Amino acid sequence: MNDPVPAAPSSRPRPPMRRGLRTGLLVWACVALLISASGVMRFVPPFIIPLLIGGGVLAFCLACAASRDFRAAVLAVDPRLAVRYHAVRVVAGVGFLVQYERGELPGAFALQAGWGDIAVGLAAPVVAALALPADTPLKRGVVLAWSVAGLVDILWVVGNAQRMIFLEGNLLLPATLTRFPFSLLPLFVVPLVFITHGLVLARLLRRT
Repeated sequence: MNDPVPAAPSSRPRPPMRRGLRTGLLVWACVALLISASGVMRFVPPFIIPLLIGGGVLAFCLACAASRDFRAAVLAVDPRLAVRYHAVRVVAGVGFLVQYERGELPGAFALQAGWGDIAVGLAAPVVAALALPADTPLKRGVVLAWSVAGLVDILWVVGNAQRMIFLEGNLLLPATLTRFPFSLLPLFVVPLVFITHGLVLARLLRRT
C-alpha cells in the first residue's frame, strides 16, 4: 500500500539530495559521538546545553527553508523510520532512572523525564507498525496523539531541565548532561527528536 502522504510529484527530491541527507545525519551523529566521548563537554558552561539543542533544530529548519530539494528529501523520509527513531528514548529514560537511583539526578527531573521517555519510546514501534501508513482517520488520530504526547513530553523534559539549572541552581543536571554518554542528548539525540516529531506532524498536515 502506498504512503497516503507522499511528496508532491513536482517536489520529489533528487537522488543526490536524499544521499546528502543520509550522509549529513551520519556525519552529525559521528561528530556528536566523537565530541561526547572526548569529554570536552564537561568543560562547557550550562547555557551551552539549550543552545546545542536549539541550534541543531534551527539549522535543520533553515536548511529546509532555504532548499526546496532538501525540504523535499526530508518530507520523502518514510514516517515509520521517523517514529521508530523514538525508541532511543527508552534508553534515555532508563538512563535517567538509573542516575536517579545513584543519586546523580534529582527526582524532580529524572522520574517524570525517565518514565515519560520510556512510555513514548515503547509506543513508537507499535505506532509505526500498526498506524502507519496513516491511511484511515483512526490511524491518523493514533499517530497524531502519539506525536503530540511525545512532543509535550520532550518539551517538558527540556524546559524543566533549564528551569532547574538556571532558576534553582541545580548542579547535578549539567554535571550529568555534559558527560558521556548523556552529552549525546543535547548534541544529537534531542534535536533529532524534535526534528522527527516535526516531520511526522508535517506529513499528517499535508494529508489534511
